Amino acid sequence: MSAVLFCAACAGRHAGPAGGFIAELSAVPGADMSVYGLYRDSLGSGNEDAAMEYAREFLDGIDTSCVNVNVAFLSDTLARYYAGKYAYSKAISYLERAEDIYEKAGEEKRLADARYLLGDLYSTKGQYHLTLGHTVDALDIYKRLGDTLNVLKCYNSLAQIYFICEELQTSAEYLDLYEQGAIGLDDTLMLVKVFNNKAVLADAFGDSALTRECVAECLSLTSEIDEDKVYVNVLFNLMQISIELFSFDDPLTLSIYSKLLDARDVMSSIGDIYLWGKYYYVTGVCHYLLGEKEAAAAELEKATDIFSESEEGGEFDMDLLDCYRALSMVYNGLGDVSKAYSALLESEKIDSSLGAKGMYTSLFKYENDLLLSQEREAMMERKNQQKMVIMAIIFAASVIVVITLVYFYRRLLRVQAQEASLNSRNDILRLKELQQTQMDELVQNVISKLTRMGNEHGDESLKNEISNICGDLRSASTTENWKEIDYFVPEFNSEFFQRLVKDYPNLSVNERRLCVLLNMNLTTKQISEITKQTPHSIDIARGRLRSKLGIKDRSVSLQSFLSKYNH
Repeated sequence: MSAVLFCAACAGRHAGPAGGFIAELSAVPGADMSVYGLYRDSLGSGNEDAAMEYAREFLDGIDTSCVNVNVAFLSDTLARYYAGKYAYSKAISYLERAEDIYEKAGEEKRLADARYLLGDLYSTKGQYHLTLGHTVDALDIYKRLGDTLNVLKCYNSLAQIYFICEELQTSAEYLDLYEQGAIGLDDTLMLVKVFNNKAVLADAFGDSALTRECVAECLSLTSEIDEDKVYVNVLFNLMQISIELFSFDDPLTLSIYSKLLDARDVMSSIGDIYLWGKYYYVTGVCHYLLGEKEAAAAELEKATDIFSESEEGGEFDMDLLDCYRALSMVYNGLGDVSKAYSALLESEKIDSSLGAKGMYTSLFKYENDLLLSQEREAMMERKNQQKMVIMAIIFAASVIVVITLVYFYRRLLRVQAQEASLNSRNDILRLKELQQTQMDELVQNVISKLTRMGNEHGDESLKNEISNICGDLRSASTTENWKEIDYFVPEFNSEFFQRLVKDYPNLSVNERRLCVLLNMNLTTKQISEITKQTPHSIDIARGRLRSKLGIKDRSVSLQSFLSKYNH
């Protein structure tokens, strides 16, 4: 007997489309709106079975080529109704119709929901390759929509289908993703499914210690969930795992069995015929293991009756196969060879009709290989795109490096040019200092001679005239000196000068000129020679300038303070 991974429950049925669509629906070719009205009336009165029969009649009369979302919605609703009745073939037929319309109409969320449910339905029919394709498609859409909860549901379904098709490692990987999401959401119901499925996987890997640990944890969490169908399904799975791995008198097995027997009241409140069939099957096997063969036969017969009397023939073939095999074993133990043989024959009939399972498994492997191939191609494309991005980044970085190098090279040239210009200017200043000294000596000699001439004559008016001439000579010498400085020192129009004046607009002309000369790193002696002022006068001017610039720290020189205006 093999345990099966717990499958997420199907999504609830839609309540039906909203109003405002009657005109649109009536325009659909073949739409019988009187039948649709009966559907709405039955639904409103709470008669779901009658409503769904009218829905089927309405849909069967409509042109199958129409693309109308309301038609898709009704097909989807009818499919979910049949799925709830375990009429899987009918459910698949109507849901495929809804899926086609959703895809053409661009209804992504509804398309993903339809494909997820179709994957679940195909699994019940053993068509695992179709389950894989539809579930992967649904997963891609949910990821694109950012629907985390449904992404996790797809992970759980993929873990199940890979387990069934004996791809255990891949199953474990998807189950890990599902577990991480369940832990992140702190969802008890999801964690119950996680530990149930981990127990099954651990059993498949032959890790009995881990299996026991997961079974115990899952059983503990079942008391915290309030979904009755999930609760009894988990008990069925845990019971099957326990009786395979542990003895029946094992405390863990007995605890599960006790909860299973107590679940009869829960089963009655659910009223689900399929769950009753599973219940009788599991309890029948338990009776057999306890040596209660008569009780076992009775329970298994009940299960067989339930599964074989389904209005949809063949929908419970897998369950019937398990029942007949168990009955053959029980009747053989009771010595009833005829019934044992009869049960064995029935099981062989079903087994033969399920011969396509091997083909479906092969198709699943082909479909899986195809998906992996597509993933590899997509991965190669992503890698190529990444390479292109990296090459673009490298190219851009290279361009930036070249531009940076050119910038710094040009800056170096400017610095060198400035240094050369400064050296040249200093040479000119030294030459001009020499020329100015000679000129000053000449002017001074002229003034001295004129003064002596004035003193030698007693005419006061002549002396006054000579004194005025000497004053004009001194003033002209000083003015021409600054004109020369302006000519040979272009910093008076430089960015340095502009920045300085912007911060200190109240500086006098002489103070501004002194700042320029100081910024050229000229000494007091050099400035004195250029301006024809005594070094003492220059020192006094420097002191006043420090005060006006607000330099109180004696360790800060005027040159270092002014240098900040160079940039």
